[in-house]
Amino acid sequence: MNKQFESKLLKFKENNINTLDIYFGNSTNKYIYNKKLDKDVYEDILQFTINKNYPVNQYNLKIYNYGINFFDIFVKKHWCKTNVSYYSCNDLLYITYLENNEAYHNISCKKNYHIIEQQVNEFKLNNELSILFINNSQIKINIKINHNIDLAIKKLNELLSGINYSQYL
Repeated sequence: MNKQFESKLLKFKENNINTLDIYFGNSTNKYIYNKKLDKDVYEDILQFTINKNYPVNQYNLKIYNYGINFFDIFVKKHWCKTNVSYYSCNDLLYITYLENNEAYHNISCKKNYHIIEQQVNEFKLNNELSILFINNSQIKINIKINHNIDLAIKKLNELLSGINYSQYL
């Protein structure tokens, strides 16, 4: 991981962020990033993760999205993403943001929502770090940024070096 980006994560309170998502994929130019992976790459990384025997949880998501508001209808969870920033390096897309939970009944019913439906296999490495395999085509690493971020970064670097994603580039 880039040292400059790592220092941003270590200063998470100062940067007003609490979540990091890392997507595997490729950037076609400065503004377009393709999160959909080649089937062989997806299967290789899935097999690597299965072989590590991490606890797995399978579930479906149906998320209504409008601007910074998100609402999961299955668990009745409403959250907002603010302070979003993007960083792309070595065909990995890093997205940091501040996620705030809101009361689920505060979501407006008078909007034209974008609906996101996903089938997810979530492998939980620890309380802060999980790998999500989405719709048999996307891989996302999710990190909850808190006082244990230094340990999460170490675990993340071990994971990324074990996956060796650069061989697929």
